[in-house]
Amino acid sequence: MLIACGVITSCSDRKEHVLIQGKMENSNSELVVISEITPKKIVQLDSTIIDKEGSFNFEIQVPQTGFYVIHIGRNSYIRLQVEQKDEIQIFGDLDDNLSTYTVSGSEASEMLSLYNRVTAGNKKLADSLGQIFLDQRHMDKFTQVREQIDSNYRAIFDKQFYFTAGVIEDNAHQLASLLLINEYFGRTPLFNEKDNLDYFLLLDSVLYKNYPNNQHAQDHHKRVQDFHHKKDLVEKARERFGVGNYFPDLNLPDRNGEMKSLYSEDGELVLVHIWSALNAKGRKQNNDLAVLYKDFHEKGFRIYSISLDNNLSLWKNALKVDQMEWTCVCDGKGMNSPLVDLFALEKLPVSFLLDENKKIIDTNLSFEELIENIRKLN
Repeated sequence: MLIACGVITSCSDRKEHVLIQGKMENSNSELVVISEITPKKIVQLDSTIIDKEGSFNFEIQVPQTGFYVIHIGRNSYIRLQVEQKDEIQIFGDLDDNLSTYTVSGSEASEMLSLYNRVTAGNKKLADSLGQIFLDQRHMDKFTQVREQIDSNYRAIFDKQFYFTAGVIEDNAHQLASLLLINEYFGRTPLFNEKDNLDYFLLLDSVLYKNYPNNQHAQDHHKRVQDFHHKKDLVEKARERFGVGNYFPDLNLPDRNGEMKSLYSEDGELVLVHIWSALNAKGRKQNNDLAVLYKDFHEKGFRIYSISLDNNLSLWKNALKVDQMEWTCVCDGKGMNSPLVDLFALEKLPVSFLLDENKKIIDTNLSFEELIENIRKLN
């Protein structure tokens, strides 16, 4: 076990050390692992075995308030908010997968234990619906049963959301609320910036002020700033690329490395198509566009395809496979291309239909809508 000095008790400065003691009922010499939860990854710090009395303990160095997780056996875990000089005691029963564990010695960790208890109950209800789904999926009236299951699940999800929101509001001063705002229920996140921005702003306003140097508060602050930045880009892109506006000229390298201007396309209709060789939907559109280009090129239909790929060999191979005989350009920067911010891209593919003067006629047309416009060509 290789642990650097400053993590376990071998270092001399004890003011930053934290003692964590556990007592587990129905234990059987399980492995216990403690790890730190950082904004980017989980870092294992130490491990031990539960003794015959069901006890274990760790002494770790905590440079700043942070999050830690204790895994016991394969399926049980406990999350903690740990501060310098804390002395934390944990009591649990491994027969119930720690769904009712308790904590003392840390107010924020006590909050997490109470949250875990209610959440475990809601997850149990959701799991029971899953079992009903499996048991009745071959029944004649399964469609009605599934609708009821879906309705019941949405009610449980909403219950979990409002419970979690209340805990966050009551504990906005606790860093541990950052764990809750990033919670999933099943495979679905409970919160996202688009629909629940007020909660993100609440935690940012309190925690970044109280913990300006803490890595978790800083990471959340950056997340909020990034969301605002992306929102600004979307609003600017909506204004810049709205129907009736003139599309700006673009000058990007084509498959031969030669710079190709959008404004050099002389068709009566020009489709600007933004895609990626790694995007299945975009590749399918390429096949549809190949047919349209072959049929309507002579009538004035042009395509200016912009790829957001960083692997030029992969891109060029896709051009051949998809039979893209029109103008295809790529700056080779992938999702780091300045075009991502210019168009405020959140998904691919994206398209703009331009008239002969490069004025935007429409955006993101379906295949049928595109054909309807092309058939208007003389």
